[in-house]
Amino acid sequence: MFGPIPESPDRIAPHRSSLEGSITGSATNRLLGCRHGRVLLLEDTSGNNKVFNSLIVCDPVTGGHVRLVIPPEFTDITINGTVLCAVGDEEGHVHGACHWTPFKVVLVAMSRNDRRPMACIYSSETDLEDDDDYIGVGILELNLDRQTLTVLKGPPNANSSLSRIIKATDGGVGFATLSYPSSRLRVWHCCNVNGRDIATWVLVKTVDLHRRRGFILGYDEDDGVIFIHVGSSLFMIQLDSMKFTRHYERTERGLQSTCHPFRSFYHAGD
Repeated sequence: MFGPIPESPDRIAPHRSSLEGSITGSATNRLLGCRHGRVLLLEDTSGNNKVFNSLIVCDPVTGGHVRLVIPPEFTDITINGTVLCAVGDEEGHVHGACHWTPFKVVLVAMSRNDRRPMACIYSSETDLEDDDDYIGVGILELNLDRQTLTVLKGPPNANSSLSRIIKATDGGVGFATLSYPSSRLRVWHCCNVNGRDIATWVLVKTVDLHRRRGFILGYDEDDGVIFIHVGSSLFMIQLDSMKFTRHYERTERGLQSTCHPFRSFYHAGD
């Protein structure tokens, strides 16, 4: 389901975003994430939602898509991943209009045998398929240029279901956490990493949710926006200004477990 947020003239009509033709009717699919105008899906062609054996990278605006084979080490385990534009932040390039630019797919998972973190990178430019693993607990940082994995200790009281890695104001690594029962949203910035990969975290913002339990459902790094489910509503929070925007009540669309912010552009009249 695609639910546009902006009003006209910036609104992308729901019918302009479609995954038809990208997926088969007999397949079970799970959405991993959206970034730079593309969507990444896990596909189980058997339709039993047990073994995901391929990936689909698709552009809902153009209808273009490509299938990738999941490495054997990543099958039959829980996978997280994302798709991103390979152009980077070159001058003149606008992320979201990356319909025909090269892309990369990054997968991370935990080995079933020895619980070692694993990562895999696909590149549409070079057909690169590289993987690595690393022992540790914390934030797993994968450097796409050096092809290395590093484990950083996260901020205090970080909980996977109540936290999200974010982009700091200086472009570095940040962390947003929700605490319960105190019901506070905290924003942390990683200001220093020494030679032993020990991160120093600084608390930069705290927001009181007035004793209402919340859950982090999604994050948009381009706009610095985080989505939180509080009470019966979905709120969008701009992390720089901490401005809240309420979008809808739970009774309108059912209970949300996660949301994936998606941004793209197209020429009017096309």
